[in-house]
Amino acid sequence: TASEEKFNYQIRFGNGLRFIPFIFILLVGLQISFGQTVVDQKEAERLYKESITEDKNNRGYFAEDEKCRRFLRERKFVQAENSCRAAALLVEKLPKNRTMERHSAYKAFGVAVIGNQKIEAAIPVLEKSLEAGKPDLGETNAETGDVYFFIAQANHLLGKVKEASEFYTKAENVYRSAFKEAQKIDDKAFLLSAYAKALGNIIQTHFLLAENARLEEEAASLKKNLDDFKIEFADYLKE
Repeated sequence: TASEEKFNYQIRFGNGLRFIPFIFILLVGLQISFGQTVVDQKEAERLYKESITEDKNNRGYFAEDEKCRRFLRERKFVQAENSCRAAALLVEKLPKNRTMERHSAYKAFGVAVIGNQKIEAAIPVLEKSLEAGKPDLGETNAETGDVYFFIAQANHLLGKVKEASEFYTKAENVYRSAFKEAQKIDDKAFLLSAYAKALGNIIQTHFLLAENARLEEEAASLKKNLDDFKIEFADYLKE
């Protein structure tokens, strides 16, 4: 009958409607999945290209850094300045979290500039080394003490006695702290000896600064400091 056919049509149509949302959801899901695959592929390609670039920058920096340090060891300061400057430019291409490489690169560059008798120009370079190392280095790290010492040396050579004295004192304090920290680690003999010799050199140079500047009171204090140091650290100063 007509009513039965209408009923059957509604049933068939109704069953069809129940399938439509399922098909729609399936199609939308496939589109989202396909879109996500494209995004993931692009992200993977981006990361791959970044890794290739970073690897190239790494190799370029470390190769130039090795040249820089070789020239410094050979005391070829003109070549050292050029090479260390190149290394400092290359280190800026490394990721921002490579703070120790930046610290090291600018320290070497600053030393090269001092060696090349461009004393005043060396100070901001060395200050940049200090700034770069701040996230990882503090006042108990010998690396910080080294930079303080080089800044003191630069001011010493410029005849800036007050500034040089300030940074020699900072370098001494850092190395004393670094020595104490080194006593806590295993296999420390070589490190303690190296730190003691560096500390002695800092105090000795500071004393000479005061003596040559005819600062009698400060020189006398530093002479006593030096004598006390030689007694206290005698065991670590042996060859």
